[in-house]
Amino acid sequence: IIVENDSCADVLKQLKDQQIQQAKEHFHSLELQGVVSKIITENISDANIILWNKITVSLSQSLFLFCRKALLQVLPTESNLHRWKKSENPYCRLCNKIQSNLHVLSNCSSIPSLERYKTRHDNILKLLSDWIYSSKPSASSLFGDLHDASLDPIERVFLPSVRPDLILLDDSKIAVLELTICHEKNILKSRSFKMNKYKDINLHLQPKYKKHSLQVFTIEILVLGFISNLNDFCTFFKTLNMPISIKTEIIETIREILIFNKAMMYV
Repeated sequence: IIVENDSCADVLKQLKDQQIQQAKEHFHSLELQGVVSKIITENISDANIILWNKITVSLSQSLFLFCRKALLQVLPTESNLHRWKKSENPYCRLCNKIQSNLHVLSNCSSIPSLERYKTRHDNILKLLSDWIYSSKPSASSLFGDLHDASLDPIERVFLPSVRPDLILLDDSKIAVLELTICHEKNILKSRSFKMNKYKDINLHLQPKYKKHSLQVFTIEILVLGFISNLNDFCTFFKTLNMPISIKTEIIETIREILIFNKAMMYV
């Protein structure tokens, strides 16, 4: 390396880059601890990861450690405790299903958990709708599947057979935006599911909008607070990119249910 470079600084930089790359490859190859991190780095922008990290390190130590263990999939879930031979069974005490990392964060079927998941979804959808409403072109209209005076009802654009989360419409085009809150391991699966679900959504348009061009977009908010890219949607409708203030509010909304999940693990 010294022979191939002109300065000591170049040599040191190259060595450092090699060390970082080797460490990443080793960490991402770990069967349990590296899976979620690998998925995040492959599907979430560097800017959104840096913002998430900035907010997370400011949390209380207890919640920060919860996030860190969740990221590494080493939370003391019943399935992990059972695998570590510290618990007699791997089942959730609330719903009696295997209590994995994914289960704790997004898949528990108990009534308190389901209510929290719905509240989380609706709160984040409201943040998204408020931002889009404030930044959309003046000649466009916003429709949403929320009880909100600023949103027109979905039924004005689509037949009752479909209910997408948000619709942005002008005199020639329609953008459908679907919000999914999912576990990090399910980001690609969730995106594929939504795109497949609405692949023929144009067949359900109200007659007056049949000639509009239509495109479906998705945004995935991961259960730990990571936010997927929404630039294509913003480009399609010439809206402003999502500001850091909205991203911060979304991450902080996720934090509320993390506190709930942490408490539910020790019921």
